[in-house]
Amino acid sequence: MGSTVVQQGTSGTDASCTAGWPVFDAKDRVGFLTAGHCDANPGGVTWMYLDANRSQKRMLNAYERSVGTVSNGTKLDAAVFFLTPEQQANRDYANTVTKTVRIKDYLSPAQTKAMPVGTPVCMMGGRAGTTCGPLISATDYDIEWGGYAIQGDSGAGVFVVDANMNAYAIGLLSSGPDDYHNRATHIEPVLKRWGLKMMTTPAN
Repeated sequence: MGSTVVQQGTSGTDASCTAGWPVFDAKDRVGFLTAGHCDANPGGVTWMYLDANRSQKRMLNAYERSVGTVSNGTKLDAAVFFLTPEQQANRDYANTVTKTVRIKDYLSPAQTKAMPVGTPVCMMGGRAGTTCGPLISATDYDIEWGGYAIQGDSGAGVFVVDANMNAYAIGLLSSGPDDYHNRATHIEPVLKRWGLKMMTTPAN
């Protein structure tokens, strides 16, 4: 979670995004969500960088599903790739936000809409890192917040943290007119559309 994922483009331009929330499918395969617009070259070669200098990379399965549409008034901008059996067996993945912040659960759009304007909202981007900013609005369509994000952070997990240092997923970074004004796709409709379950952090 939070690593840079790259899909090779067709015209020499690669699509660089962020591995967002870890998930399970019905076959217990481990995968990661990102933004649907990151799948610009369906079936294209995909890899993940293992360090900030981009000197080490790990090859990944291509994106298996992606969507970029509006369904029942909700914006869907999401994609998912699954680890290889070897990567899954070696536990080549993380299911925490930080060493002290655990992934507890996710919030529905209704729960997110009920949060007061100004509630701190955070994301874990592949380029900007972990940043936070105030909730601007949450509607059935999407989530708008004032956190810092830059190109390459698309797909990052967007979340809120409670007093017990539990993170609750609310969305995936989708777009934004500037670096401090960003929008996210709600997480629950994506999980339900593809029959996925959030991977949470086991209790200590």
